[in-house]
Amino acid sequence: MMSSNRPEWLKKEFSGLMVSDLDGTLRSADGHVSPSVLRALAHLGEKNVLRVVATGRSLHSTKRILPADFPIDILIFSSGAGMLCWKSGALLRNYSLTEVESLHLSEYLLHRGDLCFMIHQEIPENHHFLYFQTGAPSEDFLRRLKLNLAYANLLKDKWPVERRATQAVVIVRETETNVYDQLKSTLTRYSVIRTTSPLDHASIWVEIFPREVSKSQTTQWLAEQLGLGPADAVAIGNDYNDTDLLDWAHAAFVVSGAPEELKSRYRVVGACQSGGPAEAIELWLRERFGQ
Repeated sequence: MMSSNRPEWLKKEFSGLMVSDLDGTLRSADGHVSPSVLRALAHLGEKNVLRVVATGRSLHSTKRILPADFPIDILIFSSGAGMLCWKSGALLRNYSLTEVESLHLSEYLLHRGDLCFMIHQEIPENHHFLYFQTGAPSEDFLRRLKLNLAYANLLKDKWPVERRATQAVVIVRETETNVYDQLKSTLTRYSVIRTTSPLDHASIWVEIFPREVSKSQTTQWLAEQLGLGPADAVAIGNDYNDTDLLDWAHAAFVVSGAPEELKSRYRVVGACQSGGPAEAIELWLRERFGQ
């Protein structure tokens, strides 16, 4: 389900598109954004480049940590399930699982019986969720539950009939990479995305969305509205959930803290905390505009 509510400013012409992950890329673990990154974002604005943050965070979570005057134009949140005009607050895109998909997914995960997971409500209330845990939940699952306990309720049976969910999040230990592979190969009607836990920076979160949802698909939709394409874009990331976006953009960079597998596939810049994204932005601007 997609909203057609589009602000007038989005209809103007842009010279390019910059899309960056947030945590671990633009913003360090301690919440710091390098002054050089802020200057680079301002420079993009001067060059009439659309500035986009694409994060796995929900809208609620992102608004808690980013100031209203943060120098971006578009927020892609929940890994592409939602998209917002940052300045006006207008919701531009909003996807959810159907009632049937929501019920099917909850039944499948419950039937497995060996996974700890959360299923999140529809946007914009998708910081609220129902959870299920086995007898031996990982520390990271318990940590996320404790941090969000005010928004959590126990999943006692299955997802409520006639209600839509945005996504499910399965949390496993870093050694259990086979769980991602299993879910990816089994749940073919969904978009199954692997990301590294933003809490302990090691555990694996497997996020399950509608098939139409990913950072790259939402970015592609946005680019099409602007008459732009991958050749006009630069993407910056740091983790597995950025790979589809990095593959989409013709110019793609990862910061030095990214997994070795990603650093072997994309151009590498400095660390997040030392202004690596600014380095990527300025390199791309020189290549695109010759200055």
